[in-house]
Amino acid sequence: MLNKEKITYKPSFQTDQEIMTVLALEKDYAQYDIPKRIGKNYRTVLRHLSDLKRNHMIRLSKTEMSKKRGKDRNIFTLTELGLLCVLGYSNLWCDIDKVASNYSDALPLIFGKWDFYIKKGLRDKIISRLQAAVQGFFMQFGREWYRIVKANPDRAMKIKLEKLKGHEVAERIMTHHRAIAPTLTHRVLGLAPYLYLGEGLDAMLAEQSFIQILIEDSDLRQYFDEEFEYWPKQAKLEHDRYVQALNWYKEIKAQIAKV
Repeated sequence: MLNKEKITYKPSFQTDQEIMTVLALEKDYAQYDIPKRIGKNYRTVLRHLSDLKRNHMIRLSKTEMSKKRGKDRNIFTLTELGLLCVLGYSNLWCDIDKVASNYSDALPLIFGKWDFYIKKGLRDKIISRLQAAVQGFFMQFGREWYRIVKANPDRAMKIKLEKLKGHEVAERIMTHHRAIAPTLTHRVLGLAPYLYLGEGLDAMLAEQSFIQILIEDSDLRQYFDEEFEYWPKQAKLEHDRYVQALNWYKEIKAQIAKV
């Protein structure tokens, strides 16, 4: 006879993906309606919901009182991290307008300004930049990290540093980026627009034109005002730290010279 205490369930990534896709398209969805929607039994769905909630992919949006005798209805929605993951793993780009409408609050300067981008003819450009941002995010916190160690001039050795899967990836992302929305916003709208100044005249003019349209919106203009005020201050702060470290090093050298 099987020992039930030793039975462990390995969540299917595909089922997780199907559940999160439903939440992306519907925003709020009752757990009791998900099994029929994705063609899985209730026990399986309940197990996956528990895993997704524990891994910060979904959260309880609200609880509806049962009209008849029975359990209340738990309504789930995606977290910022769940939204990021479903954009990265699911083919939702053909339904991105609906996702944007559902999660305008999650990404206020991207999805919250979706109608503005459409009106200004920037929809495709924003989608392209959002896709690149999502891809870049997962490259930074990928399942496998490597570094290249040069063995000799004709050969390079690939060394695997670490391998991360499932909730480990989620926890790493949450540790480094407690708020996903600002990170994606920076990557889509331009974390450091001045970098384009070194990419040639065409790239600079294209980015200039892009930002010129964006700042027609007051919220986006405020975003860029704050960004362009922040980076010079940050650069000066880092410069002052380097100078402080250099002076500290010079003091050490001076003390050694006296000995």
